[in-house]
This record gives sequence, C-alpha cells and structure tokens, in this order.
Amino acid sequence: MSEHHSRKSSHLSLPRSPLTRAIHPDDLDLNDSIRQVHQAISSDISVSTAFRNPTPIDLITIQRKLGEIKIDQFNNNLNQNSISSKISLNSNLSDQNILEYKRDTNPTLAQVEQALGSVLNGQVLVYSSGLSAAFAALMALSPDVIAIRGGYPGSHQTIKRYCQLRGMNDRNSVEVRVIDLDDSFPTPDTGLKVLVWLETPVNPTGECRDIKSYVKKVRDCAPGSELLVDSTFAPPPLSNPFAFGADLVLHSATKYFGGHSDAIAGLLVVQKSNASRWKRLWHDRTYLGMLPGSLESWLLLRSLKTLQIRVIHQSDTSTRLAVWLNSLTERDYRSDTDPDEKRRLVLRVWHSSFQDGGRWVGFDPQTNHPRQMMGGGSPCFSFMLRRPIQAKWLPHLTKIFIPAATLGGVESLIQHQIRSDSSADPRIVRVSVGLEDFQDLRNDLIQAFDRVIKYEHHHSKL
Repeated sequence: MSEHHSRKSSHLSLPRSPLTRAIHPDDLDLNDSIRQVHQAISSDISVSTAFRNPTPIDLITIQRKLGEIKIDQFNNNLNQNSISSKISLNSNLSDQNILEYKRDTNPTLAQVEQALGSVLNGQVLVYSSGLSAAFAALMALSPDVIAIRGGYPGSHQTIKRYCQLRGMNDRNSVEVRVIDLDDSFPTPDTGLKVLVWLETPVNPTGECRDIKSYVKKVRDCAPGSELLVDSTFAPPPLSNPFAFGADLVLHSATKYFGGHSDAIAGLLVVQKSNASRWKRLWHDRTYLGMLPGSLESWLLLRSLKTLQIRVIHQSDTSTRLAVWLNSLTERDYRSDTDPDEKRRLVLRVWHSSFQDGGRWVGFDPQTNHPRQMMGGGSPCFSFMLRRPIQAKWLPHLTKIFIPAATLGGVESLIQHQIRSDSSADPRIVRVSVGLEDFQDLRNDLIQAFDRVIKYEHHHSKL
C-alpha cells in the first residue's frame, strides 16, 4: 500500500472516541453525497404514533417493469419507512428497524440508542424508567436465586414483585430466593440459576464493590447464572462494567444520562455478541409497554452530547468535597457564629476515592483508588453527622444545594437519606454534586453547618 493511500485511508477512518460519537450519532457513517444541505444540526422529535405502510416489494417490482415508477421512487418507498436512510434493495428489513407503530420504535428512540451504544460499548435499549428496565432484566433472565445487598430501595421492591408474579404465573416453578451477596451460592448440581444484582458504586455511599470477585463467584453456579451491574452511580467515562466481566448493565438514565432533572428513563446494555438477548428484550419492551416517550428520548439525545464533560467535572468536585468533609472528621468543628462552641460535627464520610479496602473489595492500595473506577470517583456520596436532628435540618439550611431526592443533574442536591430509605441511619446525608464551583459549594456547607449549630443550641433551650 502506498504512503499516499495509507494517509488517505487514515483520513477517512471514523472517529473512535465515544465523546465524538455521542455528539455526531447519526451522520458519521454517511457518505458525503448523502449528507443534506441545510440539514438541521439538532435532532428532530418524532411525535407521530404511526407511520405509512410501505408498498409491497412484489407490487412495486411489477410497477417498475411496466415503467410506472422509477428506481428512485422504489428506494424512497423503503427509506421513508425505515429507521436507516441507507437501506439497500437487498437489505433484510427486520421488525426492529421498520417504522410502523410507535410502540415498537421511532426515529428519535433509534437515534439515541445508536448513540448510547457507541458510548457504552454494547447494544442498548431505552426504557420508560430505571425500574422498568430493572423489571425487564428480571423477566428476561428469570433467575431462581437473586443475590443482592443494600443499594437503591426501588430495586428491592421491583425484585419483590418479580418474585410474587413468578409464583402466581407458574405454580410448579421453584420459589425465588433472595440472598445476600456474600452468602454461599447454590452449587451447579442444584440447577438453580443465580442472578447477582451488583450495584456499584452503591447508593447512597458511592462506594465500589469488586465486579471481578462476584463474576468469579457466579461462574461457579449452574448454567444460566449471570451478573447484572447497576452502574447508575458510575456513568461513562468513570467505569466500564463489561471490562470487568458483567453480563448485563443497568442505568437509571434519569440521573447522569439525562443530567438536567427533566427526563425519566432507564437503560439496559447488552454485550455486542449477544444479539439474541437484545432481540428478546426488544420484544418484551414492545409488548409490556415500556417504551419511553419521544420527548424523553430527545432529551437523552441532547444530554448525551455533554455527558463526558459534565460527569468529569462532577466527579472532580465531589472528590474534593468528600476529602474536605473527611478532614472534618479528624477535628472539632468551630462555628463562626459561636467560636467558643467546639464539637465533632462530621463523624464519617463515604466516597470511592478513599474507601476502606477492608470493608469493600475492589480497592487498589497502589493507586489509593478502586481499580474499576479509574475515570474518577462517584459524583454522589454520603456523610454522617453527629445527631439525627442535624441531618434533618441541614438540607433546608443550604443556599446552593437543593433539598431533593434525585441525583445526577447539573444542580447540586442534598437529602436526609432516611426520607428515601426508612432503614437508613437517621444521621446520614447524601449529596449529589452538580456543576457549581467547588469553593461555592464548600462555603455553602460551612454556612449551613454554622446555622445547624446555632439552631440546635436554641432548640435545646426550648
């Protein structure tokens, strides 16, 4: 190959960076001659619930032979009713890429799934919520035993309903058991399929669990046993669960993929090699009515273009805040409003950047960082105050942090954790770091701490 040809081929190669693919999801594969002049830069929202049926190919072939239509009209008939603008006369038009009814798919949804696939290195299906994606995974995997510990309370409720429904639908089936992640798993001779439901980083602390160690454990179980990673707290570029052996990846796209507190959605990511699973999930989604709306799909497509920039900034700021808060656990806090008042205010901080290797596996003492989070620590973490009343009041005394339950948006949020999880320690506060300046967020917590001490002092006199 000549040097000139080599340079030419390199010049024409498609970008490999997920960041670039996310910004240009629909036109990197197109030939220059196909690109349209005056084409809108922003993607359209598909609002139609139905699409005109294509003329049967055998009929249109006869019309071509009789000279009643031209080849261009034939191509247009296919292209206008297909997700892809590049379908040829010999294409195999499957259910998944023909536009007929919106419950199946639509152009906006197909576009965002293609873009997400580039970013997440797999085949992606978008759902109407994170919990609908979780339920879809349970239905498709149909486990006999589910190993889970802590994490998002909604996942436990979804698992509970899966167990109830399977018992109602099949009286002869084995009763589903829910066990702890570190319990002994059923041996292969039992024939029981085990699903390891691994949330990492875990809600609400943002600490990591070692994916590889649980992959090894589940591979010693009966055939069909698999590991699902809920990676909501570690969107790309923070972590890639497939690189550590995950079989299926779940995200609540409401959080970092949406990123602006204005869209509810969920994602399931299937390994590229498992086309049959993707197809099964696609059909289940269609007939269980789990498709997201067009607006939500469009909002995800919009947000995906800034995902990496947002997440890196949020991760960096959260790590700096966690380190500063952790320094307060080592000394008494002196209030500006009452300098003579000294007390230990922050008792503990949880964050993946300095988690204890004795508590969670996956800790690398050489780098002082979990191996599977080399893109940075989780932007969401928790800390514990001295008394429950302090944790109860603090979210309502901040001026920049907003007291709210969700996470992942551009606004920093703070929550008394027991409001979302009745089993949580009442002294725990969870923070979701947004895009504000670190120093502003730090100062906001300082003034809120001062006011907590002030009001608690007056409260004790009532």
